[in-house]
Amino acid sequence: MHNAIQLVPYTEKYFDFIYEVKKNAYKKYVEQGKGYGPEAFEARIKYAFEVLGLRRLENGYFKENEKSHKMQLKFGYKDEGIRRQKFVSRGSGKIEDEYITGLLKEEWIK
Repeated sequence: MHNAIQLVPYTEKYFDFIYEVKKNAYKKYVEQGKGYGPEAFEARIKYAFEVLGLRRLENGYFKENEKSHKMQLKFGYKDEGIRRQKFVSRGSGKIEDEYITGLLKEEWIK
């Protein structure tokens, strides 16, 4: 699952490890369709801006994950671009583009 919540930067060499951590966390704590996603996403934003003092957040989603995209827009994220052929889908093996959104602190919709 690509739209897991994280605040740590990572490079491709850490992707497999991070993927496993996110997959296991979601299996254990988050049931899709139960409304936990927006609550967790909002907590991440609040922590990043109010506790860490960050000025900008970046997020990504796959084209077919419109629910993730809509949730990001709900909190004020803006579409910023596409990272072409960024990931290989673990489900299908298909090469996927990553659609990027960004949120500035002053644009955050609480």
